[in-house]
Amino acid sequence: MRISRDKIIILVLVILLGASLITGGFGAPRLIQKLSADRVAKNTIDFVNKNLLPSGIEASLISASAGQSGLYSVKFKVADREYDAYVSADGKLLFPEGIALKTNTKKATSSGEIPKKDKADLKLFVMSFCPYGNQAENLMKQVVDLLGDKANIEVRYIVSKEGNDYNSLHGKEELDQDVIELCVQKYFKNKYWNFLSEINSKTTLETVAKKWEGIAKALGIDTSKIKTCAAKERNSLLNAEIALSEKYSASGSPTIVINDTIYEGDRTANAYKEAICAGFKNPPAECNKKLSNEAESTSNEDCGQ
Repeated sequence: MRISRDKIIILVLVILLGASLITGGFGAPRLIQKLSADRVAKNTIDFVNKNLLPSGIEASLISASAGQSGLYSVKFKVADREYDAYVSADGKLLFPEGIALKTNTKKATSSGEIPKKDKADLKLFVMSFCPYGNQAENLMKQVVDLLGDKANIEVRYIVSKEGNDYNSLHGKEELDQDVIELCVQKYFKNKYWNFLSEINSKTTLETVAKKWEGIAKALGIDTSKIKTCAAKERNSLLNAEIALSEKYSASGSPTIVINDTIYEGDRTANAYKEAICAGFKNPPAECNKKLSNEAESTSNEDCGQ
């Protein structure tokens, strides 16, 4: 599998930051807990740029604050990607990210490992402009068109929160579109998948803010209702998405959860259909129909938050 430049950068950070732990840290003042967040951030960015990144690549500070568990939280950008790092209270250790040490979510690599329910439930976690998530959405639409409301299939959105600020991996435009799509799914569920398909095929991250209303109106979606939802329900909707992502440890787009089990099998429309149909105690007759086994993309990569 081809490793992207972003993932190489992450790998370099993880390896070298691990080395910094072994060698005793990066030499910030021992009483760093008494310094300002700005001073902590400056020390961190200076260290990252001087010691951790390849020549020609440079980190820039976004924000710094007192984080969880007595750590300082530092958000910075490398190329077009944002990263969250943490600095220990004594200034000696730098961590590339906070990773939950325990998850109760089971994993399945084939449809035969999916637990069964009376009505199968599938959650597709994505970011609205992650290309791999969009590919999964386009394939999943075939399953939705086949099964209809006989299965509970919904899209969930991977976002994060730092202080009072919500974030999506590809920036503010993506976060805004996450909210728009959540509102369409909530109030116009029967039009949601067609809306999603049109957004994926006719817009880009740079054009969606100007195009989504025209697409919605053409599908009979009340855009004033969507705008009201986006303005008044934004925080509650995003908080719910964060809670779900944390519950299932869903940080990569796409992540598919079927009956509370993460599915890690093939990425084709038929594989998705077989997986969710395996989640029924008594599968509906539609499960006997075969969908295309041709993957929209041969890639098994994802966008990581």
